[in-house]
Amino acid sequence: MATNNQATNKTAAGVTGAAREHSFLRDDFPSIQRATLTFALCAVIGIALVISTQTMLDKQLDMFNRAQALQNSSKEQYRQAENEKRQILDYQARYLQLTTQQFVGPELRLNWIEAIQATQKAAALQPLDYEIAPQQTFLVDPSIDMGTLELRGSKMTVTMNLLHEMELFRFLNGLQARQLFDLQSCDLKRNDSSNAEHLVPLLVAECSLVWITTGKAGGDATETPAPDNVPLPAARP
Repeated sequence: MATNNQATNKTAAGVTGAAREHSFLRDDFPSIQRATLTFALCAVIGIALVISTQTMLDKQLDMFNRAQALQNSSKEQYRQAENEKRQILDYQARYLQLTTQQFVGPELRLNWIEAIQATQKAAALQPLDYEIAPQQTFLVDPSIDMGTLELRGSKMTVTMNLLHEMELFRFLNGLQARQLFDLQSCDLKRNDSSNAEHLVPLLVAECSLVWITTGKAGGDATETPAPDNVPLPAARP
């Protein structure tokens, strides 16, 4: 009996020892090693593809955003160009008129004198004298956007003999058609040296006006100088 029990115990111990000696890495892993490596490789490749795809998507999204911003900027520039074009068409006639009146650019005093002479001749006026003060830069209301331009003006005092009041209006209206100016004041006085003779000036007018020009800030204000005080001869009808 003892012999049989010892044999049974030895057999059980051998079985238990055999069970304890079983290893997954040694006994089972070799059978799935290839599949595991294949899975790991596929996983790495998949992760790399995901990262690469995300990077490409980010770059494409960035390019799209830049293209969208460029398109929006181009649309805004186009709208501005269209607005400027409409403004040019709307104000072109007025701009050409101001250019003709020499409002744009440096002041041309010789042209002013010619305009006065032409107006005097057309209105058949008596002799007149003028005096021009140095040009000054005017301060403009801050609400008015002048950009790179500045407003300039030169004050002129004109003294003339008149047969009647309407000659003054003919002179100012004729001058305004040729040049742009701001009339500040006009004083009419009776000519003390006049008498009852025909076509003798009965009135003396002294007017103060400002020739107005505009130009680039800091640019040349005067292009053609002219004498500051010159009597103009009487016009012959």
